[in-house]
Amino acid sequence: MVRILRDFLKDESAAAAIEYVILATGIAVVIITAVLPANSSRACRTCGRPMRFVTAIAKFGRHPELRTYECGQCKETSIEEWKPRENGVVGPFD
Repeated sequence: MVRILRDFLKDESAAAAIEYVILATGIAVVIITAVLPANSSRACRTCGRPMRFVTAIAKFGRHPELRTYECGQCKETSIEEWKPRENGVVGPFD
C-alpha cells in the first residue's frame, strides 16, 4: 500500500491532479462563503427548525422591504423587515 501511494505521489500528472482538486476546493469554499449569508434561512421561533422563504414585498418609498418565511413543520409564519447592512450584506433586522 505504501509503495502504491509513493508511486502515485512521484507521478507528476497525479500531482497536477491534486493541485487542481485543491484549487477547485478553494474556489468552492469562497463561492459558498459569499453566497451563504444572502440565502441564510431563519430559525422557527416555535420549533427551531429552518424556515422556508415564501415571498418578498418590495421597498416602497420610505417603507422597508418585507420578507415572509414559513416553517414547514409547525406552519408558523414570520414577516421581517430587510435593508442593506453597513458591510454591504443584505439581511433582516435582529
